[in-house]
Amino acid sequence: MKKQIIYIKSLATFRAGHTILKIIRIILIGLWTYTAAIKLGNMPYNMDSMHKQFFPAPIATFLAYFVPVLAIISLVFLVFNLKTGLLLSIAYLTAIILFIVVVLSEIIAKETCSCAGIFKEMNYKGHLVFSLIMWTLAVIALYIYQKNKAGMPKTATRVGS
Repeated sequence: MKKQIIYIKSLATFRAGHTILKIIRIILIGLWTYTAAIKLGNMPYNMDSMHKQFFPAPIATFLAYFVPVLAIISLVFLVFNLKTGLLLSIAYLTAIILFIVVVLSEIIAKETCSCAGIFKEMNYKGHLVFSLIMWTLAVIALYIYQKNKAGMPKTATRVGS
């Protein structure tokens, strides 16, 4: 009886974890799809905004293309290789958070945010809060993924793969 109760608890945890992982995966796919679409959909604005940042012109041009490409790569991995997609998302969001912290610390001059769409009117503090929430969700998803992978029998399919 005790074994059955433990099994039911672990099954409930697995199902809850699976649902949470699916939801976070969809949120991150939506974030990166939106990011890529907004950046590539209005490349002149994206390029202009990047050049208003503190980066030298060649780096700003590179970033104007790299940011949406990295968003596409992240979302593709989230669809086809969840662990890699989550790791890329965490790294990408970490870079964004570090950039915002540098701007907020006034080490460099504040410039126009290179975001567009619904984020265009958001200030850097709002971006920081949003990015921290997305980063936290990605870390939670990676934890759930790893926990379920470690606890699964070798013959079972892991969550989110």
